Amino acid sequence: RGELTTSLLYHNPQLSMVSVDLWNDHADIVESHPHDSNYGHFIRILEENKVSERCKIIRKLTTEACDDIEDESLDFIYVDATHTSEAVSKDLTCWIPKVKESGFICGHDYHIAWGMIPVFESLGGKEALNVEECTSWWLPKRDLIGKWKEL
Repeated sequence: RGELTTSLLYHNPQLSMVSVDLWNDHADIVESHPHDSNYGHFIRILEENKVSERCKIIRKLTTEACDDIEDESLDFIYVDATHTSEAVSKDLTCWIPKVKESGFICGHDYHIAWGMIPVFESLGGKEALNVEECTSWWLPKRDLIGKWKEL
């Protein structure tokens, strides 16, 4: 729905973002989200907050969109796509190279209910992650050197 992206852009006037989501039904993905409604909401709040010009939107699968982004060109990524261990592993493998060495790897859904904790912890163990109550997590890319390729 784009609330985090919009908030980050609104509160950080120098920030530009690339937001990747299919916002569409896809034969290989089983989800029950109102994609059209979510996309419309995202566009609306970007415009209402006057930040749409700083948000590039890519409507593709995350694993396809990473080919559109140059390696080591991003300050951070925030992974919150398909909620399976396999999909998160693929996203991290695809997107970590896009982050500068001084950047951060971030994401959502660090929660036992999603079954993805082992994937996140393979990045360096639970003690390496910074986890918020809202199940968001982050760690510096420099802490991943030599680990992320093992996903």
